[in-house]
Amino acid sequence: MTNRIHLFLYLIVLSLLCGGSAQAQQDSSMDMEKDKVVQVGLQDIAQFESDILAAQKHKLQHLPQSMLAKNILGWRFLDRNSQSVGKVADVLLDVQTGNFSKIKVDPERLNFVGPLYFDMRAQNLEVEDSVIRCDMDKRQIQDSQATLTIVPQDAMRLVSLADLSGALIYDRNRLQVGTVRGAFGIEKDHKITYLDAILAQTRQTVAIPLSQLEIVKQYGIVEIWITDEQLAVMKRLAK
Repeated sequence: MTNRIHLFLYLIVLSLLCGGSAQAQQDSSMDMEKDKVVQVGLQDIAQFESDILAAQKHKLQHLPQSMLAKNILGWRFLDRNSQSVGKVADVLLDVQTGNFSKIKVDPERLNFVGPLYFDMRAQNLEVEDSVIRCDMDKRQIQDSQATLTIVPQDAMRLVSLADLSGALIYDRNRLQVGTVRGAFGIEKDHKITYLDAILAQTRQTVAIPLSQLEIVKQYGIVEIWITDEQLAVMKRLAK
């Protein structure tokens, strides 16, 4: 009888321990999903200020060769025969470099099940004059739908250009200090280098370098976190 009681108590304790472990793993998983750091920028304050001044001096977002996020989303996407496949719905960026990594395309024909995801390297994508072209023809694209419709597995380490536009900017106290109203880069580079930020209090704007920022995804929502030093520079240089 005593042995049975001991066994019963042992099983209860074991059950509680296993349950606690499972709950801890679940909580840890939820925390990782809630606060997933996509990038922690260099945060070199001197370089941060220098990059902002360079953008202002050359008026980069107003140059003819500049590409704005709002214009990229909607570019034509063509096959290798220059036949239209659809329009660019989103660009997944490598935030460490700003380079285009994946292109999300909304196909325009019913025989394509979308959206489709194309890899800049794997499909040898070329960007020219507001058009993106791949090295596949429509038949090959249609035959490859099973793989092209799969959301890229590395999407979590990338950031959506559509999500960046409109992202909220927070300081270290988790107070909203601004909003991203757009993004831009030089077309020949095929990359995004700056976010166009508007400050919450003054409504002034300043272009801030993407590579210097901490970018966080919270439940799929992109946020920009900046340091006190970066905020001070932004306020001083905003126009």
